[in-house]
Amino acid sequence: MFVKPVRPTTSRTSRPTVAAGALLAGVLLVAVAAPAVAAPPAANPAVSASRQNAAPAAPADLTTYPPRACGTIESPTLFSRSMLTATFTARLYDPNGNNVGAHLEIRRGVDDTLAYGPAISATVPSGASVTWTVPDSALLAYDTVYYYQAWATDTHHATGPTTEPCYFTVDGVAPGEPTITVGTLLVDVPGPVTFTPAAGDDDIAGYRYGFNNNVSEWVAADATGAATIWVTLTEDPFFPGSATADLWVQAVDTAGNGYAGVIGPILLFPQTTTP
Repeated sequence: MFVKPVRPTTSRTSRPTVAAGALLAGVLLVAVAAPAVAAPPAANPAVSASRQNAAPAAPADLTTYPPRACGTIESPTLFSRSMLTATFTARLYDPNGNNVGAHLEIRRGVDDTLAYGPAISATVPSGASVTWTVPDSALLAYDTVYYYQAWATDTHHATGPTTEPCYFTVDGVAPGEPTITVGTLLVDVPGPVTFTPAAGDDDIAGYRYGFNNNVSEWVAADATGAATIWVTLTEDPFFPGSATADLWVQAVDTAGNGYAGVIGPILLFPQTTTP
């Protein structure tokens, strides 16, 4: 008797399955689990703080000392001859509270040629002031237009914006010797003394004057460059009938230049008659 062999059966669930499209060119592709990806390292707080650091502000209140207005290229500020060795000052601010320093430079107005700097200030706390001094008067020339500007850098090397340029020129011509005209002076009665500029001086701002070799007083000039003060002579209690005073005068132009010397003493005394 012939017995038909029986083919072993395989459970449908035990048969390996292949996703559609996984069999390509006779090659069976078997899915493999992707390896675990390591988590990124934690951020370094110091690096994050550095990346978030903001640049300092442009230097505030940048000016000379004594202060002079910031001029424009059309109308530069007149500096006196003493400003050839000028001192500059500014206040520095940093939004992160970092210590901060600043750079100052002076350039020629006509072609931006660097005349001085950049000079580096001291490093100071935010909110403090810094100063620079132009050390060599040979760096600047008379009657030439220049401008100065500055910018700040914090201790993280972040650099802020540059200030607007301030234009100036150095007036190298000092006023001549003024003329002093004494009016009628009487004891205990105010009398006029008039100052007029030397010939050719058309930029007189006023006159320093005073008594006993002291020129601490100031009188502004009018449009013609002249000025008048009123002087009252008082009788000396130790010398009856004596009422004199020594007057000293110096002309000053709009740039701040003073006459090379101080005129005086000019003896003021009263007339012998009374009104």
